[in-house]
Amino acid sequence: MAAETGDPGALLSADARMEWTGLRLRHPAAETDPGGLPLVVMALWCRVLAGEQTDFERFRREESLTRAQRLLERVRREAGGGGPHTFAASVELVQVLAVRFDHTGEALALERAAVVLADLERGSSPPERAAVTELGCLVHRLRYELHGDPADLDRAVDAGAESLRLTGAPSVRNNLALAQWQRFVVRGERGDLDDAIRGQSELLAATAPEASAWPGRAANLAAMLHRARRRRSGGPLPVAPSAASGPT
Repeated sequence: MAAETGDPGALLSADARMEWTGLRLRHPAAETDPGGLPLVVMALWCRVLAGEQTDFERFRREESLTRAQRLLERVRREAGGGGPHTFAASVELVQVLAVRFDHTGEALALERAAVVLADLERGSSPPERAAVTELGCLVHRLRYELHGDPADLDRAVDAGAESLRLTGAPSVRNNLALAQWQRFVVRGERGDLDDAIRGQSELLAATAPEASAWPGRAANLAAMLHRARRRRSGGPLPVAPSAASGPT
């Protein structure tokens, strides 16, 4: 592909250049391999194909996700058994697989994400811990939705809380708040409800009204507040709101 040589940023759209900048900040040591091939550019294009850029609708979803997954698996194989290239490709692969599960409901994609996540958890260094725990919150929350095992909610909340302490990233707040809400639905503990509402409120306040994620996050907060009021008034236990902003 054209983005494999030269200055990668010069070949990308404005939105993709922003993503490229973020990718370099997250994985600065993985910008190029010793031979000069910018492997992280391959990961960037996988994110574009997977639908995290505004031009996602130019591609058929399943075809794009398949191409993204195959390309990242190739990066992991060529990068070897460790190092910054493997870590960068693995992080992006888990994201792609989560998007695939969210769009298609394909259980095998989520199970593959869990396997790659386990590899990351075993081999990550302390500076990489924030990214790994953020992924853990997402993957374990989705696994709860697939299998209904409350232990996955505990894992999601624990991972999200650790990642939030390390980064405070909005994507962590989104998944953590949803995991806390789902655990409240399962166990009825008021602390989880309060934490979910607080986190979702802070997330919505930090989200621009014109952002594509704003409507879903606002709807989730409204559902939490409405059901909390019904619970205080003795109404039935709530159902979980939709993760309308997708797996972030």
